[in-house]
Amino acid sequence: MASHSVHFQPWEIAPGLDTDLQWDNPVAWSLPIDQRIVDLADQIRDILGVPCLINDYKAGRHFCGIRTPRCPEYAPTSWHSVTSAHLCGAVDMHPVGMTADDARSIIRKAAGLGAMPLLGGLEIDVSWVHVDIRPRIDGAVVEFRA
Repeated sequence: MASHSVHFQPWEIAPGLDTDLQWDNPVAWSLPIDQRIVDLADQIRDILGVPCLINDYKAGRHFCGIRTPRCPEYAPTSWHSVTSAHLCGAVDMHPVGMTADDARSIIRKAAGLGAMPLLGGLEIDVSWVHVDIRPRIDGAVVEFRA
């Protein structure tokens, strides 16, 4: 159950929600959102220092956050699938005015300095910033290609 976010509203994290839904609404409390991914998204937004979009219905991005059985990209398998990581612990962030490669560089540096202990996975070679809360391997963030 997610309780709140500093930078993102519930509809930005979970698909198909009314854009008026706020965290103080009881409906938001019942969403299947792990607070750790919300906290990680907030941390990354702070570290990057620019606004970041996740689900952005106006831009046609509906499944960049948590994916539920209603989503066409829903796949309840394992962390080995980027899609299944979105079941509870992944978001695809789109930093405003910054390339994904530049954002990943900032994220890597911050993680190397001990920031974002929740960060477990970072997708590379894509035009967005996929981050997730999978377990790290030997203490290192897992960088992967889908």
